[in-house]
Amino acid sequence: MIDGLAGRIGGSERKLLDLVYFTSDRYQGLVRAAGVWDRVGQVRLSCAAWLRAARWRDEPGDPAWGRAVACMRRDPGAGDWRSVMAYVLDRTPPERRAAAAAALDPPGPPLGAVAAPPVSDRPAGAPVPCDNGGNPR
Repeated sequence: MIDGLAGRIGGSERKLLDLVYFTSDRYQGLVRAAGVWDRVGQVRLSCAAWLRAARWRDEPGDPAWGRAVACMRRDPGAGDWRSVMAYVLDRTPPERRAAAAAALDPPGPPLGAVAAPPVSDRPAGAPVPCDNGGNPR
């Protein structure tokens, strides 16, 4: 996490690869790596990790498929979310396809899209508190 937040992507990649390789449950390692890439803002690496995690188990009901689709919808250059959805729906039993399609492609904003938390609890337009030198605190 620290390497990723500092912009040392290569170092993060090596450490996350080790995390996945040495974790007893490879799927959980892949999910943790995808979460780290999400947190440090590396969308394409996150999409690839979510897709890798989903393909590891290759179960149509796995929530990692939804995360992969949502990630690819946020960054169209990361992959074709429609083909991933088609792949999952083809593997889903016919009686559950409608529910699976709704879960993978909900109406409204893409999965995982959350409003940014407020930067400050100071009301908009209120003066910024400063120290004696005029520097913001």
